Amino acid sequence: EALLEAPSLQMLEHQRFLIFRGDGGRDHMATKLRERGATVVMCELYERRLPVDAKVQWQNRVVDAEAWNSHYNVIALHSGESLNNWNELIQQLDIDLAVRGSLLQTCLMLPSIRLRDEAVQKGFTQIITATNATDEAVLEALIDAKRNGIG
Repeated sequence: EALLEAPSLQMLEHQRFLIFRGDGGRDHMATKLRERGATVVMCELYERRLPVDAKVQWQNRVVDAEAWNSHYNVIALHSGESLNNWNELIQQLDIDLAVRGSLLQTCLMLPSIRLRDEAVQKGFTQIITATNATDEAVLEALIDAKRNGIG
């Protein structure tokens, strides 16, 4: 969204854009560029989906709440699809309510306020929010959280 504030992206009549994204990705950028007069073509290069064997992979790792909490302090998720897949996986696991609660309380590292708001709606309670998805912003948010005793 910050890119859309650039002065060079305000008046775009007769400009053409090609946006590469994941299958079913957000249309926000394309919509705004079109509103400003641009022609936009989308190219979907990859598919974001929960792997078929994800439940089996995680079922073996998430045995009880105490073990989970002693090993995993922060889970980094970098897209809405990752957040949705993580939430879906938690719901699919054959675990007791205490473990499910621990998974929802495990600290998430998210790259935007929009994703933070989605995570809160899904029931996640501890969230570190970076200013954007760059390595620098994520690292800065993690360091700040550590200083403040979060995560």
